[in-house]
Amino acid sequence: MTLELRHVTWRQGGHEILRDITLSFGRGQVTAVIGPNGAGKSSLLRLACGLSAPTGGQVVLDGRPLAAMSHRHLATQRAMLTQDSEAAGQFLVRQMVMMGGGISANGLGMEQQAALANMLVREVGLERLAERQMMTLSGGERQRAHLARVLMQLEAARVRGAAPGFLLLDEPISAQDPAHQVLVLQLARQHAAQGGGVVVVLHDLNWAAACADRLVVVAQGMVHAQGPPESVLTQDLACAIFGLGKNCVHLHARTARPFILPHDNINEETDICTSP
Repeated sequence: MTLELRHVTWRQGGHEILRDITLSFGRGQVTAVIGPNGAGKSSLLRLACGLSAPTGGQVVLDGRPLAAMSHRHLATQRAMLTQDSEAAGQFLVRQMVMMGGGISANGLGMEQQAALANMLVREVGLERLAERQMMTLSGGERQRAHLARVLMQLEAARVRGAAPGFLLLDEPISAQDPAHQVLVLQLARQHAAQGGGVVVVLHDLNWAAACADRLVVVAQGMVHAQGPPESVLTQDLACAIFGLGKNCVHLHARTARPFILPHDNINEETDICTSP
């Protein structure tokens, strides 16, 4: 049971953004998509979700092309948190999360939907703010409210008997403080542990290596590497793809997972950690 991109190409405005991408994402695992700015990561996620249509190749979910699926069915199988989710005006946090049920919640009573929404508001750490207007929240709080909304979409479908769906997250920790970065990624791992699939775009290589079962490296519209973090995040790749200096990749003493410490890139005279 997989979400697959088969020889996918995507062009926009006369430019080739992605070229011949073949990937498979499984349920029960977290895949982190990493790469430099402008690599095509967000475009890849939009194609995987069905928000954009490929100009070549196809996207297939559990053996069926996304293009052949109804919006109603697709809504029960995948949900995406985009980078540019809007503040949603005067809607309350609880109302916004309830909206995530949408088509997926058809057949559930309002009390059951409300109970799901309340649970998810609590899980993303916004219980105190449930009656606040979205427009009054900080950027990080809004981001977590929208995370609860997309989780509501999949959870409502699961309660109705659908298989655990795919959760697609585009930079979900970009506005979060450290504690809430941990919370968001724990929720992603929790979804995978419950049988769902998670594909998350991250710029923080350390978080990607720490939380993901598998890394996919995208650069210049192509997949350059994929596999377990310890086999993908190498010194050669850190230099070639991310422009980092030598001796920046280390292994965690307890987990043996790689992490980045780019100390050799910082000249002592301009050390950003040194007070003037």
